Amino acid sequence: MKRIYTLDIFKIVLTVLVVFHHFQQVLNVHFDGVNFYGGTIDMYPILELFFLISGFMCGPALAKILDENFGKFFIKKAIRIYPMVIVSILTSSVIMVLYYHTTGAWFFDIAVTFWRVFSSALLLTTGGPFANGLAINPPLWYLCVLIYCYIILYFIVWLSKKLSISPMIGAGFMVVLGACIVSYGWSFPFFTSETGRGYSSFFLGLIVYNMWLKLSHRGLTIYGIIMTAICAFGFVYKFEYIQSNQREVMAYMLWPALMFVGLAAQNLFKLKIWGILSAISFEVYIWHFVGLLFMAFLGVKYGYTYPPTHKTMIIFLLSLWAFSAIMYYLVEKPLTKKLKKRLGI
Repeated sequence: MKRIYTLDIFKIVLTVLVVFHHFQQVLNVHFDGVNFYGGTIDMYPILELFFLISGFMCGPALAKILDENFGKFFIKKAIRIYPMVIVSILTSSVIMVLYYHTTGAWFFDIAVTFWRVFSSALLLTTGGPFANGLAINPPLWYLCVLIYCYIILYFIVWLSKKLSISPMIGAGFMVVLGACIVSYGWSFPFFTSETGRGYSSFFLGLIVYNMWLKLSHRGLTIYGIIMTAICAFGFVYKFEYIQSNQREVMAYMLWPALMFVGLAAQNLFKLKIWGILSAISFEVYIWHFVGLLFMAFLGVKYGYTYPPTHKTMIIFLLSLWAFSAIMYYLVEKPLTKKLKKRLGI
C-alpha cells in the first residue's frame, strides 16, 4: 500500500495536541481562552485516533502476518519501539533523581526505583500483569497498550486461519470487549481502562481498513463528511448532548469519519515532508514529557520562571521538535539500522 500522507498529517496534529495537553497538565498552566487541559473539551480521547491509525496501518499486512513466526513478527515491532523508549526512560530517571536531590520530592510523585525503571523500559507499567502506577515516562502507556494490541492481532489472525473465519470477527470482538472494559470500569490484568481504549480503537482501525478496501469509497466519503459535520456541529452548538460521552463520540463517531475523509483526500497531499515530520513526531511523543521534566528541574535548580503563555508553549514545542529531529537522524535511524542488521531483519 502506498503511503497515505493524510494519515501522517493526522499524526502530526495529534502529537502537537498531546504536547500542548501535557504542557498545561504537567506545568500546571491555565490560559485565558483556549485550554488543552482542564478546558471544556476533553483532550485525552485524541489517543484513540493514534490507536485507530495504528490498527489501520496493520491492515495491508494482515494476509502475510503468518508468513513469519511470532518471534520474528514481535521483534520487528519491538525494534521500532523499544530502543528510543529505553533511552528516554534512562534519561528521565537521571533527571528525576537530580530533581529529587534538589527539592526533596519526586517529580509528579513518581519515585525512581530499580523496578520502576526496569518495568518502564520494558513497557510493563500499564494494563499488564504489574500494577506499578505511573511509569518513569507516563505518556508511554500508549506504547504499552500498542504492544498488547500487536500481540493479540497476531493470535487473532492465527486463530482465524485455524477456524477458517475472517479475522474481522476477532477484530469486532475486540472492539466490543474494549468498549465494555471502559464502560463498565473493569480493572484486571490486561483489562483496564487504558487497554480497553486501545483494544476498541486499534481493532476498529483494522475494520476501517477492511471497509475502505471492500466498500464504495464514494459512500464512505459521504458518510465521513456528514458524520464529521454532525460531530462538529454538536461540539460547537449542542455541546450538552456530547459532554457526558465525549470519548465515545470521538472514538466511535468522529475519528472513523475523519479517517474516511482523510483517505478520500489522500491525493491532495503528496509531499514527502509529511512522512518525514510524521516519523519525527514519534520522537516528539517519546520525549515531550522528558522535556517538561527538564524545564521543571531547571526551574527549581536555578530559579527560572516560565511565563504561562501560549508563546511559551509554542517555543517549547518548536524546541522539542528540533531536538526530536536530531534524535531521529542521529540516534533512532542509525540504532534501528544496526539492530536490524545484527538480527538479520
